[in-house]
Amino acid sequence: MRKIYKLWTVDLRQSGRDPLTALLFFVPVIMGLAGRFGFPALLNLLPAGLDVTQYVRLSMAVLVLFPSMLTGMIAAFLMLDEKDEGTLTAIQVTPVPKMQYALYRLFSPVLMSMVLVVLLVIIVGLVIVPAWVLLLTAILAALGAPLWAFVIFLFSGNKIEGLAIVKLLSLFIGVPLLAEVLPSKFLPLLWPFPLYWPYKFFLGSLTGATYTSLLGAWIVGALIHAVYLAVLLRFISKRSYA
Repeated sequence: MRKIYKLWTVDLRQSGRDPLTALLFFVPVIMGLAGRFGFPALLNLLPAGLDVTQYVRLSMAVLVLFPSMLTGMIAAFLMLDEKDEGTLTAIQVTPVPKMQYALYRLFSPVLMSMVLVVLLVIIVGLVIVPAWVLLLTAILAALGAPLWAFVIFLFSGNKIEGLAIVKLLSLFIGVPLLAEVLPSKFLPLLWPFPLYWPYKFFLGSLTGATYTSLLGAWIVGALIHAVYLAVLLRFISKRSYA
């Protein structure tokens, strides 16, 4: 526990020194405030009598995907900083095993993302869902945070390359929306994409999906995230940072 606390204090110092990383902490709150005040104003510009319910639901289902991307970016950039400063090389010869370090990097963005998802939905205030739906949505969406972190870290040599990877990966945020235009027989093509499942779960909760279908979507989504995480953890644990 002392080793984990030490890593956590290092993260806080690193975040405070880097304006970009520090700013990312506040982006979800800024998005929430923009959604709370900007979205209703935008809706007022639409023709009177237009049913905007579905647009609101789709927007919220996509919005809950962003905290995991942002917290994943923060974790990845912190790891890249540690790599540049030789911290990761030192970890390989200290009592903190690489797998333990990787697990810390897994859980810290997950917890942070969970909190941000809940805050985002509450701040925007456009939809009201039961507490258990919000909690399960936050957990499932947050499982994507270490995926973002590990992929960005594994394929980036520095923060500049990391930002380029982020731009490429951010295109996947729109993948779940394909479910609204694809014929049902093609929906299985979206199943391998982790982002699809929190979107499907949260949107289903807003559109009256049955408890069985919601639970099924959550379990399948959690399993798919677990498979990707297991593969990435294996790469992280075997990688040398010297």
